[in-house]
Amino acid sequence: MPSSKPHVALRSPTGKSFFHLRLSRRFFKIAGTVLAATAAVALLGYFWVDAQNKSGRGGIGREFELAAGPWGKIKARPVLIKAPAEVFDPDFQLGDGLWHFDSASPHAIAGILRDCGLSENQISALLATLRQVPGKPNLSTLQPPAETVVSLEPETRSRLYSRLARLDANFAQCQPFRMGSDHLEDWLGRSGVDPDTRDLVRKLLWRSGDTLMFSDYNLVAARIPDPAKRVDFQRLLAEKVALFATMEIPAGADVDGLVQYWGAEGRTEAVRSIIESAAASGGASIGITEILPPFARQKLNRFPEPELLKNSPPACHWSTFNFFRRGKPDDAFHTAAGVEKEIREHYDPLKGSPRFGDIVLLNEPDGSSIHSAVFIADDIVFTKNGPSAATPWVLSTIEEMTAFYPVGKALTPVFYRHKTGVACDQGGALN
Repeated sequence: MPSSKPHVALRSPTGKSFFHLRLSRRFFKIAGTVLAATAAVALLGYFWVDAQNKSGRGGIGREFELAAGPWGKIKARPVLIKAPAEVFDPDFQLGDGLWHFDSASPHAIAGILRDCGLSENQISALLATLRQVPGKPNLSTLQPPAETVVSLEPETRSRLYSRLARLDANFAQCQPFRMGSDHLEDWLGRSGVDPDTRDLVRKLLWRSGDTLMFSDYNLVAARIPDPAKRVDFQRLLAEKVALFATMEIPAGADVDGLVQYWGAEGRTEAVRSIIESAAASGGASIGITEILPPFARQKLNRFPEPELLKNSPPACHWSTFNFFRRGKPDDAFHTAAGVEKEIREHYDPLKGSPRFGDIVLLNEPDGSSIHSAVFIADDIVFTKNGPSAATPWVLSTIEEMTAFYPVGKALTPVFYRHKTGVACDQGGALN
């Protein structure tokens, strides 16, 4: 985007200086002090405003405006949404409660624990539980006592659990409950969980970048005897951030420009009827949902229906590549082979700015993709973060979406556009 910084020129109409003044050294000393103080105040003000803007953009319930662009004037409000209670199991366990180590001797495991910040007493207590996994000679486990787990310092826990997350056997660290750090107070502060449980959860959180993780569900759930309250606890942990977005269409809106943007993939006339009607009626505010394709409109802010969970649960790629599809979704996108074929045959890497309907792949440094989504506007995408029944389809910032996948590697969003400009034969109707 072009810079918004103003250009200021101080000169006379002729281009020559016409102002001359003899000033004392004392004047320069005082003026220098004043200028330094003014600059400091201005700098502090800049960072305060920047922090306020970031805070406002990330705060639950705080409406913010997207950057200007061909998508029009859009406002979004982050909300926390909970999955229905019936998708949770009161007897659910997150992993087996063990810490797994691959091909590591007791001496090597002690070194890992020491490097992560554990004390010698903690290491000794843990090594006393060291066992080899039957039938897996290269896999060893520790069974950490609850008091040791709770006693870990936040930085130590983060280092240790990040290390454990490298091994798939450590399911609780590989697949923890996640929440952006911007939402911590909204996430825990407004919950119905008792204060002691909230305090324990805070103590057990660990961090990867700006994402907060919670892996010690089993330890906390064991202290909640009521099955219904355990389900409530799971619902709290599984809450997801969704953006509720609206578009302002004023009476004098550039209808053709908005239709050109939102009518991508052969939906021009269908979108025009909504945007043109809003503008002709003196202006209106409409939900972004109203101008999304049928698939996305039916899924947004909702959780998978039971019939979708029977065989292959819907995940990111299935959701991304069915975005424009009308009628029955294509289940070929449940498979990596189907997705790879679709991208190879029908998509090209994007060189310019993304537009509505382009796809976003989150790529690891080696070029492999771990997630996909559909670009909507500014930095907003349509996404389903994982196949879980407790994961809804949402509008999300790319930053928030990326935070859901903390793999210890830098993830890069890469954009692709359909070669023909029409992702599938979806016709022109919105329903």
